Amino acid sequence: MSYNAKKLIAKATSNITRDVMKFQKLAMEKYQIKAPPKPTFTKLEQIKEIETKRQLQSVLNIQIKSYPADILWRQLERKAIIRQENTCIICFDVLGRSDVLIASCGHFYHKKCIEATKTRVCPCCKQEVYFQISETLQKFSVKLCTVYIQKSIRAFLGRKKRNARKIIKSGVFAASVNEVINASERLTSEIHSQLEIEYLRAKNDADETDRLFEEIMKMRSVKGYEVLEKARNRKNYLCAVCLDEVDVKLIKIDEEGQFALSSCCGSLYHWDCICAAEKEKETCPYCRGGFYKVRISIF
Repeated sequence: MSYNAKKLIAKATSNITRDVMKFQKLAMEKYQIKAPPKPTFTKLEQIKEIETKRQLQSVLNIQIKSYPADILWRQLERKAIIRQENTCIICFDVLGRSDVLIASCGHFYHKKCIEATKTRVCPCCKQEVYFQISETLQKFSVKLCTVYIQKSIRAFLGRKKRNARKIIKSGVFAASVNEVINASERLTSEIHSQLEIEYLRAKNDADETDRLFEEIMKMRSVKGYEVLEKARNRKNYLCAVCLDEVDVKLIKIDEEGQFALSSCCGSLYHWDCICAAEKEKETCPYCRGGFYKVRISIF
């Protein structure tokens, strides 16, 4: 239809509409019919009314096609399986995780993706189509994903084996093993030598302890009169703690053992004095050496 023809049709339509409105107005005046009051709408209600009219107009202009037969759906599924298409055209994600919808035009999508669009138009070819849930495509997608995963695992294992053969043939693996063995041997020898050193040190300490113990036991086996003879030869009978003179004649007579003598230098002490001095320092008050005290009551 040319532009002039469209212009003539529009002009005729407007003239007819104007004549009808004029005739309606005259009829209402003749029969005294009042026109209904115009509805008052808010701005938001006017916008909603306009949108509703627009949607109704779009629905009336749609040419509804007949629902495809079951054979057509099976043919569309077979074509999709032959092409091995496994991704949704909207989100480009793998099919099979949720319900799969196949359109009458041959495209397929996730059900949630189509529900998000809120239209019955195919997002790819922009046609008014019908949708149907396809379990066959969903199972095929899961199977295809399994095949891809197995293929990837086999390829990974194949690469690993190939790289292992290359390493073995190049001799790098043997050299690495030898280095590890040598390092472990060196570490073992170092640990063994350190253990031997520690063992010898412990043995020497034990021998020194045994020697000191034997000397102490020998010192304890010394008779008291020998120490007393050493004190008599020194001719010093003063107690080094209280500085009172100790009567040597009373030593053999005393039965309670009130007197004591030191084993290191043979100094004489009162028993109470040496016990009090030993609490402060465990050394001989006279020579500042180690000692053990002996009661004179053994004579």
